[in-house]
Amino acid sequence: KVVFNIDKDLAVSWFCKACRDDLRVAVSPRAFPLFNYIVPSHIDQVGPVIQHMAASSLDEVAFMGAQQVTARWLFDCFFENEFATCCQGIVPQRKGVARVATALLHNKKYSPQCQQILCKFMNDPDKEVRDELRGMFRNQNLIIDTECTAFIKAYIESLAFADDPNHFVWSLRDLTGSLIPVAEAVFTVCERFSMALQEKNHLMTLEVSSILLRLYESAQGGQKIQITDRCLDTWDLLFENRVEMAMGLTRNIEQ
Repeated sequence: KVVFNIDKDLAVSWFCKACRDDLRVAVSPRAFPLFNYIVPSHIDQVGPVIQHMAASSLDEVAFMGAQQVTARWLFDCFFENEFATCCQGIVPQRKGVARVATALLHNKKYSPQCQQILCKFMNDPDKEVRDELRGMFRNQNLIIDTECTAFIKAYIESLAFADDPNHFVWSLRDLTGSLIPVAEAVFTVCERFSMALQEKNHLMTLEVSSILLRLYESAQGGQKIQITDRCLDTWDLLFENRVEMAMGLTRNIEQ
């Protein structure tokens, strides 16, 4: 760090040499953040290091290399071929791509590209890769963003959602005010739970039912006939697939 402050070119030269001798240097906790300071200004020197990292046979190095490739592709359009390879590559590479796309999903500048990337991993055959998508919706602004409606629907219908629907459901539950803006997400969640997830997530199914009731009440107050009708249709679907829960909902409506 001291050398970087005095002679950046020399520091980059030393750093690249150390990484060529042992790629694990590049992924050490202190060294890894240095890439933010030397890309894109020294891409000619550090580019080969990143390429070798992404292609490494060591899982940790390949994971970190894929992160660098993805970040530099998003930020500066570098490593297009390496990025494509990592998206289709081994588990550590795919995890690295998913990790960066998830981290940048809430950035308006990169969100459209990140959505496209993450759609590829929502149904990844390896759960380790899908697990990288956890926490995508902790920022509630994404859930209410109308530009993300199709992305959110795709997520709810994916294996990644089925793995762990809790965080998304909790995010819906914790939204304040009317649920009208997220009505489509609520209906899609209810469909998933009524058809596939109710037995696996009994308590969460009850949580979903209370969200549907909130949406119904919001729609009644706002004179949203189409939404109230869809709520009733969804209750019919829930009734067909889980009688006990649907009867509880019916009692709540009658009160």
